[in-house]
Amino acid sequence: MNRTYPSCKACGLEVRKMAVKDSEGAEVDAIWLHATVKQPAHETEPVWVQRTPKCDFCSQPEALWGYLVTGEAAPKRKWYTSSHFDDPWAACTACTDLIEAGKWGALTRRCARTIEELHGVPFTTETRAALYVHQQDFKKRMVGDRLPLID
Repeated sequence: MNRTYPSCKACGLEVRKMAVKDSEGAEVDAIWLHATVKQPAHETEPVWVQRTPKCDFCSQPEALWGYLVTGEAAPKRKWYTSSHFDDPWAACTACTDLIEAGKWGALTRRCARTIEELHGVPFTTETRAALYVHQQDFKKRMVGDRLPLID
């Protein structure tokens, strides 16, 4: 389950390659930027690193657990852009602990807070409510126990 991602050598944060275009829209160069809204005060040094998938619930790196879901209308992760968020759903230890304890409200609060911190995206009351509904849909479609994500 380990995948290779571009990260900053200086700080370890995820980085993305961005195209630089001229006034006519033609690509003239590419630069690497940190994937966070607030850019650190150092130059981005991209390196490729292997790590386990991000948590499908809170976006934290190092998800160690997976949950299978069933049904044609299984929850879709609309706010994620990465292509590896397929069944099973990956979960970090903190989110797994809340799922296993049935603490869905605490899971929603943790995920909203963590996503805000990681990506600098504020969560409105509406967004939190949508996240909670999404997690309840996941709960209904969850099949079996958590599984360790292994290579």
